[in-house]
Amino acid sequence: NIVVRPRLVRTADLREAALIGLYGLTVHLLPPPWWPTVADAMHRARRGLRRRRQAQALDRFRSIYGEDFAPAAVRAWDRAFQQGMDRRRLYTVAERFTARWRPDIALSGAEHLAAALDQGNGALLWFDGFTHSTLVAKRALHQAGYAMHYLSSHHHGGSASAFGRALLNPVYVAAELAYLRERIVLVDTNQVACTRRMWTILREN
Repeated sequence: NIVVRPRLVRTADLREAALIGLYGLTVHLLPPPWWPTVADAMHRARRGLRRRRQAQALDRFRSIYGEDFAPAAVRAWDRAFQQGMDRRRLYTVAERFTARWRPDIALSGAEHLAAALDQGNGALLWFDGFTHSTLVAKRALHQAGYAMHYLSSHHHGGSASAFGRALLNPVYVAAELAYLRERIVLVDTNQVACTRRMWTILREN
């Protein structure tokens, strides 16, 4: 058997730790209307990293569409996505470390979920990857009275390094746990156990 050990620490982990620290200060010292301004400023400050990510995005599009796409549109999409990710980091830190973030979240389409649950077999939800899906979707369903059991990777939170999994990922995971009944952690060796657990939950609905 081949054993792949996670890296101890990555450069990206150090950037992430610095951002968590900065955003922690932001949500404690500044009023909430200022928070997006700080996140957007950090997004603009990391121009070199942003250009590398845009180049990677263009390469992915070329691998799928050849040259049949508009590079300018891809760059604009990637800028908006990365800006949203910086804001998501900040609001997740706010959720974790302060009670000052009280967003108004509208849940639409809940009648379809209720209809599925009324059949007595539970329901499986597949989250769309919108910018704030990791936190806002869970919070919205929790506030609507739904108890969620969430299947996620053991390196959920963004880092696969030993440092990141020990110190960074728990910040993001803890912010979500408040809105979950259970987190089912998927690793390389427990796929069958996770599947059985999900079947058990659905049967108990």
